[in-house]
Amino acid sequence: MNLYDYSTNKMVQGLNDWAHVVGGGAFHAAVEVYGVEWSYCRTNEGDGIYSCSPKGNKFHEYRETIPIGVTFMSMQQVEQLIETMAMDWSGQAYDIIWKNCCHFSDELCQRLGVGSVPQWVTPTLSRSRH
Repeated sequence: MNLYDYSTNKMVQGLNDWAHVVGGGAFHAAVEVYGVEWSYCRTNEGDGIYSCSPKGNKFHEYRETIPIGVTFMSMQQVEQLIETMAMDWSGQAYDIIWKNCCHFSDELCQRLGVGSVPQWVTPTLSRSRH
């Protein structure tokens, strides 16, 4: 999983430096698999799933890579999984608190069979796991 500061603003990055130490922050998350980075964002139509080159998201500031695991799915199976997930991840359904890129990354990781993202990535995931 590639983690970005949600904003390129230096103040937000500084706050994330501090918040990361205590288990929080405002992050953008994406999952890298087979040389493609997958994430989710708000759009006015269609699904909100998109891809870019690893660590190449131009709208956020790259922070770190967090190893989650290695999938046993083939590249074709991953592509089919993304197509299937697109039905549940419309861009209009994006919600900064309850249905965001961190939630998408968590679900994608689970469906890839590599487990969940770390709980500190987003507080709403931590609450929903209890």
